[in-house]
Amino acid sequence: MPDPSFFCRSGPFSSAHLAARVGAELVRGSSGNSEVDDVAGLDEATERNICLFAEIAYLHALHVTKAAAVVTTPSLASSVACTMDMLLVDQPRLAFALIQQLFYPQPALTAWISPRAIISGEATIGAGCRIEPGAVIEAQVRLGEGCHVGCNAVIGAGVSLGAGCSIGANVTISHTVAGDRVHVFANSAIGRPGFGFVKTARGLLRMPQLGRVVIGDDVEIGSGCTVDRGTLGDTHIGSGAKIDNGVQIAHNVTIGIGCILAGHVGIAGSATIEDFVVIGGGVVISDHVTIGSRVQIAVGSCVIRDVAAQTVVGGYPAVAMRQWHRQTVAVTRLARQKRPPAPKNELEAFRAAKDAVDVRQEFDS
Repeated sequence: MPDPSFFCRSGPFSSAHLAARVGAELVRGSSGNSEVDDVAGLDEATERNICLFAEIAYLHALHVTKAAAVVTTPSLASSVACTMDMLLVDQPRLAFALIQQLFYPQPALTAWISPRAIISGEATIGAGCRIEPGAVIEAQVRLGEGCHVGCNAVIGAGVSLGAGCSIGANVTISHTVAGDRVHVFANSAIGRPGFGFVKTARGLLRMPQLGRVVIGDDVEIGSGCTVDRGTLGDTHIGSGAKIDNGVQIAHNVTIGIGCILAGHVGIAGSATIEDFVVIGGGVVISDHVTIGSRVQIAVGSCVIRDVAAQTVVGGYPAVAMRQWHRQTVAVTRLARQKRPPAPKNELEAFRAAKDAVDVRQEFDS
């Protein structure tokens, strides 16, 4: 249950009001309590809370919950006790998220510029911005209306941020053009030089990184991320992309719209990630590969070649999911096999060799 020390709650709301806001069918329970004052998990709910029941795996928690109302699907409704109000929707997680936003709306930004912030006289600051102590905003920076710059963040010369952007504490941004409602969480570095060197007789010479980082609208970049600027062209992050903590995006990478990158993904230079790709945690993507639209990549995979659109891949190196599963089964089978005794004659040796070939062919398929 949300701690009131950190979150400001609205409400209470009636079950009917909540159902109307999320487009749900309301089925009244027999308890007669239609007032809801908070959201909660099934296992900690009180008689005035609303919960989410979206998976049959949580049936036991549903049976012992004290919640007044539950958001669920029509197919799961028969599992819910008749005492609770039910809000029936096809997408219960989406509906519950909207209800959470209703109870806990994003606090309005209070415009303020700290006297301890360092702001160039050549910067343009939009109306309603909030700039915290220790922030540095250099020459020719353009901040749109309602931006929030956290403590000790550094916005480098020439950077442009659209309206409603939020830049966390200790973030550094340079060589970047970003759209509206871009959120960068604490300790990330955007626009740093890419990792490019040329061998010389005296060692490695850094190749100048002369591109930018271009970020679309409604992008979220988690804490501890690094996005390198392009060598000549730009590094692109498409609108609506959501990037988890600790992600590395190298120079000249293109990430399409609506992509999801889980924690600790590493993308090497000049890779192309098309639209609506989902990348699991710890995935490594080699340079210059293309990942087609709506691809899903399993956790911990290594992608070293192009992946066709609308496929699911996994493994090290990544292959089609069914092939990866077959390989895993074959390797497990090999590991369990006992070492056969030495063949006594030529016939036994031939049979052992044939069995080994059959297993190898199954592995390769």
